[in-house]
Amino acid sequence: MSVLITHPTVIVQKFTLELNYPGGAGGFLDAVSVLSDFDGMVTTDDPQLVGIATTGSWQVSALCDLLESHGVRRARNDYAGDYVVAHTVTGPEASCVWLDWRPLSDERGIVWQRGSEAGRIAAPAALQSARSQLAPANGGDEWNEETSMLHDEPDQDDASVPSAGRPAIFQQLLDGFAATGWTAHNIVTPWVSVNLTGKTGVYENRFYAAEDINVVVCRTRMQLFIPKKQHRRAMELITRVNYELIIGSFDLDLDDGMLGFRVSYDLENGVMSPEMVANLACCAVSAIDRWYPPLMEVIYGGKAVAAVLAAR
Repeated sequence: MSVLITHPTVIVQKFTLELNYPGGAGGFLDAVSVLSDFDGMVTTDDPQLVGIATTGSWQVSALCDLLESHGVRRARNDYAGDYVVAHTVTGPEASCVWLDWRPLSDERGIVWQRGSEAGRIAAPAALQSARSQLAPANGGDEWNEETSMLHDEPDQDDASVPSAGRPAIFQQLLDGFAATGWTAHNIVTPWVSVNLTGKTGVYENRFYAAEDINVVVCRTRMQLFIPKKQHRRAMELITRVNYELIIGSFDLDLDDGMLGFRVSYDLENGVMSPEMVANLACCAVSAIDRWYPPLMEVIYGGKAVAAVLAAR
């Protein structure tokens, strides 16, 4: 199958979105849907590619910002890249090892995944129609701690250390993960990580056991990098949100733009149950799932922070 090029079109591989973008291809289209005055057309019929036809250069820039903010890089002539902009007459703006192109006789063109056949042409459709053809990012299920874990093999680090040789609170963290059925990785005392899948993507939950003061901290990182020019708007949003939160808070790394959520326990008696361990991560994932859509509306939809929060 191939994608029809009728306007300047951003082409990205579906597996790239599944690996890098919160919510995969569906999450990307959700973010596109809140762009102000976006009237482009979308192709999702192709099993390997997503194409978004644009009607103005500002739309190309907005789509590029969405992708680049998650580490998806644009193809250049000296770099194969993760996505490319294809034009009707000249085809892809840069040579892509993963994409083939052919011009048609009516000043349009088609692109398809290299190694496959051009076959049937998938034409662009309205955004909502194209979005409905994609399966929900989480199969339509609500997030819960029993079904949304990654079964990765643990890294080879401190995992082989006998439990008797580990600090007490750190061992309680590992015991809590095991009791919940979660797989721990990056086990380097006093740090340990667990990956959980929320409604918008996979989050790394990084735990730290401060044994000397009986405190456990969990910082959850979103797979989202806020563009520098949007830092002020992001800070306004999370400041207003944090004011309303009872437990935990959002934070923004002003160096790389990574957004995260932080929550902690003060263990006066130094004892932590498996339920307490699970609740730390669940609290963070639930908060991110709730506030990710408003964040997209503010950062990429151009909406006022106060108006977005008032609508919640």
